[in-house]
Formats: sequence, structure tokens, C-alpha cells
Amino acid sequence: AMAGIDVVVHCAATPDEDDFLTKLLPNNIVGVYNVLECARKSRVRRVVLASTGQVVIGHAGPWPITPEMPCSPRNWYGSAKVFTEMAGQVYAHVHGVNVIVVRLGWCPRDKRHADELALDEMGKDVYLSAADAGRFFVRAVETPLNLPYCVVFATSKPLLRTRYDLSAARDLLGYCPRDQWPAGTEAFGRYG
Repeated sequence: AMAGIDVVVHCAATPDEDDFLTKLLPNNIVGVYNVLECARKSRVRRVVLASTGQVVIGHAGPWPITPEMPCSPRNWYGSAKVFTEMAGQVYAHVHGVNVIVVRLGWCPRDKRHADELALDEMGKDVYLSAADAGRFFVRAVETPLNLPYCVVFATSKPLLRTRYDLSAARDLLGYCPRDQWPAGTEAFGRYG
């Protein structure tokens, strides 16, 4: 499936905390292994791996959290995404695959998810609109990058406080968010 492909954007996963053995292990661990192995064998130039801000959810500050700060997951989902980040690092440094890890903000998938975000003060600061997510992934695919491996955050503009440092995404990829909560949630209802 990856023959002749230059860039793979890997976003497939169980997207939240779930049963480790039946959901997270096959989808978020074995799935990452399969994607990275196939990319290596097919000589894919770049792999963009979707991680999550949940890998640093245990930090209480100082704000903003930078990509260099240590991981602090609080559940199996976040721990599986730490695996994703470290597996990407191995493939970059051992196999020469260019890997961009993106710690995505809170991008609601449905009305229930948007309702949950609307009640969460920090959620509005780490919100990622679908439009900003699209703009980020275009930058991640198209921007020339001489680093073998990097970790960046991607969110929309924070509502009250900058929680995740977006400077690496801006400096390395040229990503600048345009939206702010609740922009982009119109399909889910009225928020804000």
C-alpha cells in the first residue's frame, strides 16, 4: 500500500482511553509498528505520527508546556502514545525515516465530545479546530525539513492561556493557527 508513497500521515488509532488488550494494544501499539515497518520497507521519505497532548497531561505547569518537557501520561491511552513517539524516534535514528510527531490538541469528533470540551476550561485552551488540523497536516506533509525527528504541538489559538508551546510547529513547519474556540464547532451546536 505504501509503494511509491513519499509521506504517510498516520492518524488511525483508538482515540481515547479504552481496554488495553482488546483496543489499545492492537490499534495503538501494533498498528504503529505495522505502519512504521511498512514505511521503512517501502522507503517512505516522511511519516507524520499523531500523538496527543495527553502524553503531558500530568504537568500542572509551568505554562506553556514545551515538546522537550518529560512525558507525564495518566492513562493507558497516553502511555500508548508515548510508545508512538518513541517508536518514531527509533525509526528516524536507526532506519533514516523522517518522522514528525504531532501532539494534537482536543479536536472534537462529535456532539458529545464537543459538549465535554465546552465544560472543560483547559480544553478551550488546547482546542484544535478541524480547519486548523487540516492546515497543520498540509504543512507537515509539504514543508522541507532537515531534522530526522521532531515533536511539535498543534492546537488552535488558546482562549485564555497558552498551555502548549506552538513555537516548534511554527518555526519548523510554518504552522500558525487561525481559529479559536468555538470556531468550527457549528455542526455540533452552539458553544461559547
